[in-house]
Amino acid sequence: MNKKQSNVYEVHTLTDVPVIFHHDLACRSRRANWHENVEILLFTKGEGAVVCEDCRTDVTAGDICVIDSNLLHRVESEDIVFYDCLIVDETFCQKNGLYPNTASFTRRIRSAELTDQYNKVAAAFESEDPFRTAEVRASALSLMVALMRGFSHPANIAEKDSNSPIRAAIGYIRSHYAEPLDLDRLASEVKVSKYHFIRKFKEATGQTVISYINTVRVEHAERLLREGGRSVAEVAEACGFISHSYFSKVFYRLRGVLPSEIRE
Repeated sequence: MNKKQSNVYEVHTLTDVPVIFHHDLACRSRRANWHENVEILLFTKGEGAVVCEDCRTDVTAGDICVIDSNLLHRVESEDIVFYDCLIVDETFCQKNGLYPNTASFTRRIRSAELTDQYNKVAAAFESEDPFRTAEVRASALSLMVALMRGFSHPANIAEKDSNSPIRAAIGYIRSHYAEPLDLDRLASEVKVSKYHFIRKFKEATGQTVISYINTVRVEHAERLLREGGRSVAEVAEACGFISHSYFSKVFYRLRGVLPSEIRE
């Protein structure tokens, strides 16, 4: 893959409904993107290919394509290919004892049973049923269990991130967001100079390092606030913020409301 093309790092903000779902299509080549969450594509019409890093997988209607976390990927077609896109929240999986970020999945799958499970998630997501959230959660968990059980094997995480210190840094931030994080520590963890790290992080994600750390912390803080049982100050401390006032300021800038309003 041409590493000089304009790639996109996606930040997914997921709360009660732990998936993103939409219908999509590709004509020629889509711009490559990457993110921490596993992405599952179901191709519905036409022919094309999924390119992950430097590996190309041809696909046609009826195929399921699973894209591992943190892989740069794009969909392309000589004509036009239609597909559904499902992204499942990593944190939701981990809370239920599944760790897809430590797995490598079979890239192309033909399975009527798995397709049926996939379509149940899609139907639940698009429904207006009062129990929609619970149904999405249950069907998404069932789908991920089937994928982990039948179509995955342990990944060599160090090898998976060896070509990208930035991806390794993002993984570290998401695992250690509640701890004190500074640029020297992060650069040391991924074994690059601090100033090289700062520049490359902004190029790869479109955000500064501090901005991304705050985004991750607010994401987790919002979950805790919605769950209830903790004060705003306790949530701020649990998510790594140095003060209640700074937490409120950052939360308002990213969410447009104060953390106290979410808690209420």
